[in-house]
Amino acid sequence: MQDNNPYPYPFDQSLIWHVVFHPGKRFWSRRFCHVSLAGYSNDTWLHLDLQRHGVNAASIYHYDEVQAYLDFLLTHYTVVKFGPAHPASSTAFLGPMTCVNFVKHMLRLRSSALRPDGLFRDLLRIEGTEILNEAAETTEGRGNP
Repeated sequence: MQDNNPYPYPFDQSLIWHVVFHPGKRFWSRRFCHVSLAGYSNDTWLHLDLQRHGVNAASIYHYDEVQAYLDFLLTHYTVVKFGPAHPASSTAFLGPMTCVNFVKHMLRLRSSALRPDGLFRDLLRIEGTEILNEAAETTEGRGNP
């Protein structure tokens, strides 16, 4: 039986991703300073984080450790659940390799976002996204009392 998988490794492209927004203000972003990806597939938690020197890939195999890591992420970061990636979207990648472009490429997401804040807004506009923690509720557009 011939497999139609174009990749030489078994990887489930339909897994649900958790987009992790790192809090912090920078001159280019008001709310988030970085974004990374985490996903759970085949009893393995995989966290992909683009840094200046390359992609850090961390994997966790034990259920208790996965639960502890997810609790840590939900406590300290804004996490948006997204997936599966859109197979019909373009997989062509143009532009500099930034954390936002890396996440858009992995999710096969059509977005013009250049900053983590813009990516967060674009993900919230897409059906099927779910905010996993209370800290992620947006306060933009609300006036100060």
